[in-house]
Amino acid sequence: MKFFFIVILLLAASGAGIYFRNTLSHRMIILRQLRLALDKITVMIKYRSDTLTSIFTALSSDVSLNELTFIRETLVNLEDKSFAESYSEAVDNFKPAGLKSSDREIIKGIGSVLGVSDTEGQISSLLIYEKELEAAFVAAASDVKTKSKLYSSLGLLSGVFIAILLI
Repeated sequence: MKFFFIVILLLAASGAGIYFRNTLSHRMIILRQLRLALDKITVMIKYRSDTLTSIFTALSSDVSLNELTFIRETLVNLEDKSFAESYSEAVDNFKPAGLKSSDREIIKGIGSVLGVSDTEGQISSLLIYEKELEAAFVAAASDVKTKSKLYSSLGLLSGVFIAILLI
């Protein structure tokens, strides 16, 4: 029975390390998809002069943006609220693992510039957010590179340490 408990403890500690490693990777996925969405928004505004509703409808049906659930929620909220309110509420409800508050501020900032100025003003504002997203993505990639092995090893080693203490 004690052996079984120790094995479960080892697996749980290793699982915790793997979970934290995966949150780092998940942040990168979200930032990559957000960069893609931002590029698509810029193209739709610049070349097609689409409305916000048609932009978000197109983005919500894009399978390559499946992690960005706030896009679909924004569309649902648009039925009874303004774009700014529905976008802000959707981003507030968007809480994936690994996303930092600075990343959330970038996401909120993108929505705050959509539809509030002329085409050139929106595009220049979106370019600023694109640069911020690029910096966040580079930081996330660095975190994955430096911390993912650390989290996995730390989980396993803490499980082994606790198991040794229990023996």
